[in-house]
Amino acid sequence: MNSIGERIVFLREERNMSQKHLAYTIGIAPTTLSRYENNLYEPKAEILNRLAKALDTTSDFLIGLTDIYEKPAVFLFCRKEKQKGPCSIGS
Repeated sequence: MNSIGERIVFLREERNMSQKHLAYTIGIAPTTLSRYENNLYEPKAEILNRLAKALDTTSDFLIGLTDIYEKPAVFLFCRKEKQKGPCSIGS
């Protein structure tokens, strides 16, 4: 699984999404998505970001920079031990 198209198909099927559903979710025609999946076209950055969001992955996975397709969990840590209220970034 090396190409963007193969990775899109893999995740779309992993997420049980049809081509039509994914295409409409990201605002493109199903034929355009088919061309991405068949490596006839390469998605521009904006479409790549929409694909990553819709498929719950990272653009790094889609373009082949990593083989990890699950998004990492984000944890916030408080600097103050006795802080009142929820932790926030920079606290």
